[in-house]
Amino acid sequence: MTVAKRTPKYVAKARSLIESSANKPTVKRCNVLAVLLSTTKPLSAYELTDRYNKRYTESIIAASVYRILDWLTQAGVAYRLNILNKFIACQQRPSTQQLSIFIVCKNCQKTIQKRAPNTLVHPIYERVSEANYCDILPHIELTGVCEQCAHISHQKENVIE
Repeated sequence: MTVAKRTPKYVAKARSLIESSANKPTVKRCNVLAVLLSTTKPLSAYELTDRYNKRYTESIIAASVYRILDWLTQAGVAYRLNILNKFIACQQRPSTQQLSIFIVCKNCQKTIQKRAPNTLVHPIYERVSEANYCDILPHIELTGVCEQCAHISHQKENVIE
């Protein structure tokens, strides 16, 4: 399936996520989120700008992308991954007392989002509260090697032997 054929699906999902955030959606906000939703790899603002300008007729500049990314993260529909200094769309609608776990492949940067189980979430929020902290990021970032990269690495090891 080509990117062009997938785009309407992502635009519709982007619009529904933004509209449910109690903030005003704009065409550019929806389109930026649609670009983020169309990939499993986090994107920098410049990578996002490049992909946006290739996909849509109305161009956008990096400064606007940064403002939109700030808005999307405030709306809870995108995350900034500090490990990579890149952004990724939220695949699951966040709620209070919910924690997302992002697992990032350190080789290819493929990223998946998992919902943390309540048995993990409640103790973490209790510790944060006990330490008198607030406004914590609603996600945990972990790095590892995805199955595909591990398979490639294993194949290379077998060739060397």
